[in-house]
Amino acid sequence: MFPVCRMSALWLLLCVVCAPVLAQADTWAVYWYVCGSDMERKYGNATGDIAEALKAELGEDVTIVLQTGGTKKWQNDVFSNTHLERYVIEKDDLHPVQTLPQASMGDKDVLASFLHYCRDKHKADHAVLIIWDHGGGSALELANDDNFHGDGLTLEELRQALEATWTPDAGRPPLEIIGFDACLMATLDVAKVAHGFARYMVASEDVEPGNGWEYTGLLNALARNTDMDGATLGKIICDTYLAGCKDAQTDAQATLSVIDLAKLPQVLQAWNWLGLEAINAVADDSGFFAVMGRQAEHSENYANIKGQFFSNMVDMGAYVGGLASALPEYAGQVLDALQTAVIHKVNGRYRKASGLSFYYPLDGGKTYDNMLRGGTVTAFLVLQGLQVNKVDADTAIARLEAIAAELDAAEGESEQSVSSPQQRPPSPDGQGALVGGLAAIFQRGASAVLSTLKPLEPLDISALEDAPITISDTGDATLRLGPEQCTYLSSVNFYLAYFDVDEDVIVILGKDADVQADWEKGEFRDHFRNTWAAIDDHLVSLEVTQIEDDFYRYAVPVKLKGERVNLDVIYDFASKEYTILGARKPAENGVIDKFLYKLRPDDEITTVFTAMTISADEDDSREVDIDTFTLTSKSKMEDIDMGDGTFVYMFEMNDVQGNSALSQVASIEVKNGEIRISKVDE
Repeated sequence: MFPVCRMSALWLLLCVVCAPVLAQADTWAVYWYVCGSDMERKYGNATGDIAEALKAELGEDVTIVLQTGGTKKWQNDVFSNTHLERYVIEKDDLHPVQTLPQASMGDKDVLASFLHYCRDKHKADHAVLIIWDHGGGSALELANDDNFHGDGLTLEELRQALEATWTPDAGRPPLEIIGFDACLMATLDVAKVAHGFARYMVASEDVEPGNGWEYTGLLNALARNTDMDGATLGKIICDTYLAGCKDAQTDAQATLSVIDLAKLPQVLQAWNWLGLEAINAVADDSGFFAVMGRQAEHSENYANIKGQFFSNMVDMGAYVGGLASALPEYAGQVLDALQTAVIHKVNGRYRKASGLSFYYPLDGGKTYDNMLRGGTVTAFLVLQGLQVNKVDADTAIARLEAIAAELDAAEGESEQSVSSPQQRPPSPDGQGALVGGLAAIFQRGASAVLSTLKPLEPLDISALEDAPITISDTGDATLRLGPEQCTYLSSVNFYLAYFDVDEDVIVILGKDADVQADWEKGEFRDHFRNTWAAIDDHLVSLEVTQIEDDFYRYAVPVKLKGERVNLDVIYDFASKEYTILGARKPAENGVIDKFLYKLRPDDEITTVFTAMTISADEDDSREVDIDTFTLTSKSKMEDIDMGDGTFVYMFEMNDVQGNSALSQVASIEVKNGEIRISKVDE
């Protein structure tokens, strides 16, 4: 027998060894890169979001590391506009930790320095990087510093900053989430940059309103349950964001999505296969460029206003779905891969975003070179380079052969991990594997497809200037081009203008897309009804910016309390009503304004139109103010009878390289409610 004292000691030892171990909560660090820019200087948006974070009850396991800079003026007395500063937010306290010399937040080295500091000084079980400011999608810049003439980060610079801090590891990425509280960043190319550095990406396809993410709600949710993973936190970010937009009445166009970056390679592979299928179609008939262009014009796209701003971002799901009948082999695979990668998304009532957008040169390729430098070179990007004459045949062939080789290698790897033939994706030849399909065509290098592949020569549609129109007895204006002249056209719209010979002036009422189009015949028809949009019976200028089956979106230029803005307007076909979502300042220096002002009674509005002199030898078009009036609680926008007068009507034709031509002009005489339409040469 053991002595009693030894038995007691043994019992105590067993109690210590066998006692249940209390699990420690996971720790989270949020690395928050806040480039205040003009959004802080004008509206205090950054101050507002930081204040939201300070309201959250973070607890012991959530730390926020904050870098501030990038604005000429902070709307608070804490942050400096002459230095970069770093702070730590723990619980509900803001602690200054570093003051740094002034430098551009749009400089990759400045971002890399912040990331190094976070990595070395503030490790946690889970890390989240949030970049706060303007965003420009795939082709334009992110985080535009107000103190350095709007200098911003390109995608190439963002990648370099991440690579300078961490080694990409798709299996064990250093970040749980990379998030962009910025416009237009939920793109295929941004996701490719983030792949290997984060498990998930959270970003918006469309322009974010100035209220941005709702930090109090998302941080409180994280602090209450630090055991959650990035997917759960991403969903919370989306849901709290949409709720905040609803509270601010900015939700109509809101989008935000969570991308599982582990699934991105499958999206890219399917996208490249679809691109090779499209290249086969173009090699067979170069008119397929226009098929893709028309689909891009009619797919949900973001922040594209002719003459003002082009992000060139188009929703991937809408685009691929619209081309499914023309590209039947791989469209379904892209849609399936996209649905798998986008694990959560929220949309406002006028958005149907799939979760990821892609670059399409709606501006005729003005920013295409940016894509070659910083974007992901896919089969579609090569095809677009051929379309806008930015890539020669030899370069295109070399790029496509490299893409096909990568697809072949990826398929070889997947074959080793596939347990049964039924799990392999189908190929165009129906053999159950991608190898030997389109890849083989491009790998041979001397195939018929590659030998016929060449860039489109610069298009000249000047021959379509003054294209004749016919006028019917019922007031229909018809443009008959024929299918051959439509080969490279991507859209046909119309302009309406007020015409006064005595005053020697033309006033453009606007551009609309309400045209009955028969692309197979090359015929386009519109019926003049002597009505136009007005606010409280004051006619306004319209510029159609978005064409959907159930609504059109317009930019309406006005002055609001003396300041030039664009009203963001929806016309809903079901209700046959206009909705004014708000007012936003025009884009400046390649940066779109996020702040959406909600109109109020007693706001003073001045209608703005583009006018020109009839007799002028050169283009002397200019914006002119017409009517000034004050809104009331009963103010509304609606179509009204335009009354007596002389109007002119013309079709606008646009090709896939961004060129335009105007048809012959129809003169419309309205007197005592009777309408007489004739061609100007009559």
